Amino acid sequence: MGSLFTYVYRGSSLDRVREKLDRACATPSWNSLFENAVCTTLVAPVSDHSPLLVDTDGSLGRTNRNFRFDNSWLLDNDFFAIVMRSWQGSATANLIRRRNKVIDDVQDWGKARNRLRWQQKCLVQQKLDSEIDSLDQLTIQHLKDKWNILLAEDEIRLKQ
Repeated sequence: MGSLFTYVYRGSSLDRVREKLDRACATPSWNSLFENAVCTTLVAPVSDHSPLLVDTDGSLGRTNRNFRFDNSWLLDNDFFAIVMRSWQGSATANLIRRRNKVIDDVQDWGKARNRLRWQQKCLVQQKLDSEIDSLDQLTIQHLKDKWNILLAEDEIRLKQ
């Protein structure tokens, strides 16, 4: 929620820099305790960094937002299966209800998928940062490949 970027160099329009430098990270056990947690980027009018607010009960993040398609879902084969299962499972409904069912199912799947990807990024980063000396070269290469895939998905999401 909030801005996509947590750092903005406010130079002229030609040399303006916007980056997502600050992030929140949590363990799977913390996520299970705070399933509705939301991280929000706040406004900081006098700083070039935006503070992050972690709302553990998710009450600040509850809005009535419209469906937003995430282009990185197209890289996941499960996406097409979810759409087909949802569409075929509501075959007796009218077109609008079928569309709404697909949207609801895709949103639920997308939230769970994005949460899982976020957890995977945290785990891979932790292993690469702290356990790299105890890992063999094949495992390190596998982790780096996984990291690159996760970053490519983030890049797709940020460009849309």
